[in-house]
Amino acid sequence: MLDYYRVLQNLSSQDRMIQNMARDFLSAEVAPSIQGYWEDGIFPSHIVKKFGELGFLGPNLSKEYGSGGIGSIAHGLIMYELERIDSGLRSFASVQGSLVMYPIRRYGSEDRKREYLPQLASGEA
Repeated sequence: MLDYYRVLQNLSSQDRMIQNMARDFLSAEVAPSIQGYWEDGIFPSHIVKKFGELGFLGPNLSKEYGSGGIGSIAHGLIMYELERIDSGLRSFASVQGSLVMYPIRRYGSEDRKREYLPQLASGEA
């Protein structure tokens, strides 16, 4: 990651750990095959549950409903690493967390939160 403005030196050790985990996983498990999925016009849905296990889906939402509960900087670093590999994967994770999960968390009834958010965070839904 280019860091012309030396922003990375201000990251917490937890933020660095989360970014490194995301980078290592995506580089090893997704990058080698993503070109083939793009060429075939297929979304690699088999990795969605792994994204949930790793906390890529709604990572900045509270742990109360199965999300990661991490800060905005770490969330942005995960999205950066996803985008580095494939824009479609980053879009998927962003939509799942920001356009689907956040409104349920913010405006949904308690019953709806308990029903949907854990499934969405885990990649089951």
